[in-house]
Amino acid sequence: MRDLATHWIAPAWVNEPGEGVVPPEIAILNPGSKPANVMVYLHNQDGSLHISIGTIVPPHSSAFLDTYDIQESRGWVAISSDQPVAPWGTIQSTVQPEQRVNMDFYRVEPWKIQVPPGLL
Repeated sequence: MRDLATHWIAPAWVNEPGEGVVPPEIAILNPGSKPANVMVYLHNQDGSLHISIGTIVPPHSSAFLDTYDIQESRGWVAISSDQPVAPWGTIQSTVQPEQRVNMDFYRVEPWKIQVPPGLL
């Protein structure tokens, strides 16, 4: 992450079954001077929506999202905000479930997304 953005995507999240399972940890940083209205969408592997979480991140602050309602599953994450923000997160390692690894977030520039003809 080099820049702030209003739209982000993370290609993977996981919540493996077993004892001591800890769901994904996601935090949003708002370095701006206005509150940021943020929506986080956790999608299943098939693209269906698993859960959505909304929050307001105060100016010059950060907020951790409550993901404890997430069931055993895996998929990808989309984040949208009305102010430029920076996300951070960790997930369980699929190799060693007792360890956590950082999530990779990528900026999305919605105005550059092209929908194939006939899809809408």
